[in-house]
Amino acid sequence: MIMQIIISGIGIVIFLASLFYNKENHKRFGDNASSSATSDSIIATIIALLIAFMLSIAPWWLTKFLFLLIGAGLVYMGIFLD
Repeated sequence: MIMQIIISGIGIVIFLASLFYNKENHKRFGDNASSSATSDSIIATIIALLIAFMLSIAPWWLTKFLFLLIGAGLVYMGIFLD
């Protein structure tokens, strides 16, 4: 029950944040992807920087759509998680 609430809450936050995602946010997307903002693992840092780079070169509407899908998917998983 607690896990469902947590997953649904994260999904709702991502879904609502994606509704307010615009071109100005997209221009600043990869700016905070420095080594201090990522984990201590070199592999996790490389993966995070690659994801930030790929999302920064994608059109802003595609990034917004991906965030909408991830948020809706997490809400769905939170509701129907057993």
